[in-house]
Amino acid sequence: MLGAFPGREWKMRHIVNHVARGKPQTIQQRNRYREGVRLVLLAMIDCGVVMRKPARPGGTPLYIWRETAKCSAPEVLDKLP
Repeated sequence: MLGAFPGREWKMRHIVNHVARGKPQTIQQRNRYREGVRLVLLAMIDCGVVMRKPARPGGTPLYIWRETAKCSAPEVLDKLP
């Protein structure tokens, strides 16, 4: 989803809703999806594929896909726990 729109800013909830194929039914389900998405985003940020834009006071951070990726998918997978 992020790669299809390089440069666009995404909120965590947009990414979670996309991965969950709709809004998760329960808070526990949402938190599970959130944690999984967070781990993947952290690995992609470490590789330089995704950029994290800090949140404004009272807001949420935004995630932006960079057009020039510095690493490949296997490198991202190696960074995941």
